[in-house]
Amino acid sequence: MIALLLLVTSIFVFHGQVLAATPPNPAQAAEAAILPFLDALASPPSGSAHAFVIKGRVESVNSLSFSSAPPAFEFALETPNRLRIQFPLGQSLVTACRDDQRLWAAPASELQPFLSALPKTSEKGISLKPIQIPFSGKQLELFPALLQILPKGSAQLENIPCEVVDVRILPQLAKLLPPEVETWALRLWLSPEKKPIRIGLQFPGGSTVLRIDHVQFSTSLPPEFWRPTPDSLTIPTSRLQSLLNAFSRNSEAANSQNPR
Repeated sequence: MIALLLLVTSIFVFHGQVLAATPPNPAQAAEAAILPFLDALASPPSGSAHAFVIKGRVESVNSLSFSSAPPAFEFALETPNRLRIQFPLGQSLVTACRDDQRLWAAPASELQPFLSALPKTSEKGISLKPIQIPFSGKQLELFPALLQILPKGSAQLENIPCEVVDVRILPQLAKLLPPEVETWALRLWLSPEKKPIRIGLQFPGGSTVLRIDHVQFSTSLPPEFWRPTPDSLTIPTSRLQSLLNAFSRNSEAANSQNPR
């Protein structure tokens, strides 16, 4: 679960484009896959997309593999302040959503025990920050110069020939950033159409591999997409981090007992 949430905040799942003219090399293909997604998060973007929906499957989280029947997930984001994710937990389909400063999750019957078990605190509610990057769409033209993109050969993925590339922040730049930045790494499997169909993400404390089945960009998503469902509960922002920590522990335990 933490891996999916890190995916939400890092936003390194990318929708590629077919380049006309000459066939791109792996570095160019990776850049073309990355930039459209980052542009949707820019403030302001150079294009019209402010929202996207990703559908896929979780192949592994840390040492836990779901190779036989990977659990499906759906992730949606609309800048600057809306985010929703759906994922399986045991036999239930869990939905977690942020709509501006309001947080809700469903089903309440599955999630209320997590909330009730948290220690009582006197913390005040926190103000949730915008889900954007501090660059405009035009400034993103320089972004590829900050990345180290390394070709890692080719691989077959469900009979699809893929180019594999690793993406990291340039070592010279990473030294100027917090130490944990150097541990982040991304691996992309690019289809012949130069679309990423699998990503591997390494981050402080763990890793995950996700299969990407569908990505759609749009100017916005329907308002009802963010509305609480009848079986939802409200999550106080003051208890968000404690809830995520407890939920992650229980999610990994439940999945390890039911590895599909």
